Amino acid sequence: MQKAWIVAAVILVVVLGLKMLERSRGFTGFLGERGIQSRLNELDPSKYHVMNNLLVPNAKGDGTSQIDHLVVFGGGVAVIETKNWAGRVFGKGQDRRWTVVLGRRKYRPENPILQNQGHIKAVLAIVREDIPVHNIVVLGRRADLRLNDIKNASVIRPQDVVPLIRNLNNDVLSDEQVHTVYRRLADMNIQDSGARKQHIQYVKRLRK
Repeated sequence: MQKAWIVAAVILVVVLGLKMLERSRGFTGFLGERGIQSRLNELDPSKYHVMNNLLVPNAKGDGTSQIDHLVVFGGGVAVIETKNWAGRVFGKGQDRRWTVVLGRRKYRPENPILQNQGHIKAVLAIVREDIPVHNIVVLGRRADLRLNDIKNASVIRPQDVVPLIRNLNNDVLSDEQVHTVYRRLADMNIQDSGARKQHIQYVKRLRK
């Protein structure tokens, strides 16, 4: 009997721990990014060069930009911002902030379209070429979207990301251009753990 109680207690602790992790924005964001990374692996690697969790200098040169996912291919560069939000999501394409409502909780995160525009500026500053760049925002299935006036960006579900990229015109850049763009971005990807921790701390301060 005592052994059964111990097992039950362990299970309860694990379940409560998982519930707390699930409510953590960082953890749910991590799950969302890993899910998209897995889907992007379905793309033909000989045509689509996928990069995940990039940290590059921002366009102003006074900080860094963290890019969830990036795909370099014949159609240019797809810059992907992933949000694993839950609840009703209200906003317009040019609103500085959107509103997320889950039960009695409400918070106003930065508009991911505008956030991704900052990432795109960083990409173009590195690439130094006039190439097509696609602003793609992926919102998880738990988000009930109530969005309006979305322009010059694609706001989609996880299952749509690969079909969308495959349907983009793939005959804009030559193989040599694709390789050059990929190499420039890869060379500027900051791997230093200290710099990455500093970026995370900066983002946390912005959210307060």
